[in-house]
Amino acid sequence: AAIACANVAYAQEEHRNDCAAPQTEPLISGCQLLDEFMAAFNAADPVTFAATNHYPHVRITGPVTTIWNTAAEYEASNPREGFTNKGSDTKFKGWVRSAWAWRELVQYSDQSMHFTVSFDRLDAEDKPIASFESLYILTNRDGEWGIQARSSFADIANGGAY
Repeated sequence: AAIACANVAYAQEEHRNDCAAPQTEPLISGCQLLDEFMAAFNAADPVTFAATNHYPHVRITGPVTTIWNTAAEYEASNPREGFTNKGSDTKFKGWVRSAWAWRELVQYSDQSMHFTVSFDRLDAEDKPIASFESLYILTNRDGEWGIQARSSFADIANGGAY
């Protein structure tokens, strides 16, 4: 029911896409990082996927909170097979890749950025199977941006961090 409510809100609200043509920092860095995260996910590359995060990394999906303390823990819970078998998930049959629908930078400083986002799970014809709104928190450590935390209504597919 929560997912349906989130999708109804998504369909009714207008959102700006701050990452369509970012012009200034830190927005440029934040959008690049989110693009790297999605590209690594779609490439089924757990090492690069893990490298986009800062640790400990937190993901909240409804009542479930998962914390990975290291990149090695994150990689181990997101094996390549999990990425490549995602289309067999009965809830999202035919899911082959994901894509950002929009990304809004809602709060920022030189140390933190908070993005509200929406991403689509797409089939082989690039038709949406599902859409999810989420919150991504990016942090800056010694000049390097990483995703520190995410909160989403998307299920954890195959026990990983998708």
